[in-house]
Amino acid sequence: KRQGVRIGAPVVSPSGLVGVVDQVDSNACRVVFATSVLFAVGARVAGSASRASGVARGTGGDQMLLDHLPESATVAAGDRIVTSGVGSRYPKGVLIGTVTRVWKDPSYGFLRAWVSPAVRHDTVEEAVILP
Repeated sequence: KRQGVRIGAPVVSPSGLVGVVDQVDSNACRVVFATSVLFAVGARVAGSASRASGVARGTGGDQMLLDHLPESATVAAGDRIVTSGVGSRYPKGVLIGTVTRVWKDPSYGFLRAWVSPAVRHDTVEEAVILP
């Protein structure tokens, strides 16, 4: 708190999105990693071929789920996923990860994709908490 850290502040590393601050006291804070089931962020496909948007969610494992992509979206394995900038919490364009698999979910009528996170929580050495 003394440094101005707030609950909900995004945490990034040079590799990409780490997570979000979920607890703050006077001298320390706790971060929920992007792979946590407690984490979700607006996301979009990076690059000029597609601007499809959805929600990237942590699964508690080593992959994230990119959900709520329109059925007409152009997205494929190898595509980079970045924050969409929708809302005021996360800046636009922070790398979330890379698509590893895409499929249509017949129950929802949306495309879904597995995303390999750009940042592995067990390898983070330095991170910055954004205002």
